Amino acid sequence: SGNKMDPHGDNNNNSVEKAYWLLIAIAVVFSIVFLVAWAMFLRGVRTALTKFLGKKVLYLLAFPWNVAVLYFTLLQQTDFENSSHPQQNDSQAWTARLAMERTFSLALYSCYLWSPSILFVLIMKRWSQRYRPCAKTSPQWIRANKAFPDIALILAKAQANESFPSGDAATAAVFAIPLAHLSPPDSHHGGWNVAVVTAWWMVLLACCGRVYVLAHHVSDVAVGATIPYLVHLISTSLLGVGVYDMQWWYPLASNVVVAAYAKLTSKDVQRLETAKKE
Repeated sequence: SGNKMDPHGDNNNNSVEKAYWLLIAIAVVFSIVFLVAWAMFLRGVRTALTKFLGKKVLYLLAFPWNVAVLYFTLLQQTDFENSSHPQQNDSQAWTARLAMERTFSLALYSCYLWSPSILFVLIMKRWSQRYRPCAKTSPQWIRANKAFPDIALILAKAQANESFPSGDAATAAVFAIPLAHLSPPDSHHGGWNVAVVTAWWMVLLACCGRVYVLAHHVSDVAVGATIPYLVHLISTSLLGVGVYDMQWWYPLASNVVVAAYAKLTSKDVQRLETAKKE
């Protein structure tokens, strides 16, 4: 209870407020650490931090963390604010809660969409075994002509035959789909929906960047960016689950599928790596 006559209610609200800002601070720190590590990776600097952040288990653990943070900062915080303003009528509280539920669903949709999209990417990579452009280009030419040569050189050595399709292009599209729904359909400027244009410019820039660093062919990024959209169409048309229909456990369930696939195929991947070294 957020009633001013209830001291215990005030203490509870203060605890919720402190926890809210603590989670925000942790999320900001994590983001800064990741950006620093990524900048180091772009420059070819390999440290314990970059190696640690490259571990697959962190990607799997990120899903329950993201769901928990989003649930608390969006839904729980909305309930806290409603209880702190008893002068609000039921209609106002319901409207605020509904708006946050839609925002919560939009934020979760990327996590939900990422797992099946990346699963298709991984399966197609193993099936195609297509070599990256950087694997067929001399290191001397790469160093002389590319702004970030270390990315191409690392990929040419460690993941040379994982070109098709592009996982980075797929990830960009995964975030672009809910981003395109941020503004209402009638929110246009000069005939353009700003959210939609921003979302697909983001995808285009990601695709161009991957082609520039010789990580992918054009067809790799085109197919990679298309996969999440097809998964999105299947989810909305056949399953009836769209950007505003997320429950907290949907991303976790989809992530379990990818984790299970990675576990079941880990021995096959190790055999392929051993065969390549031999």
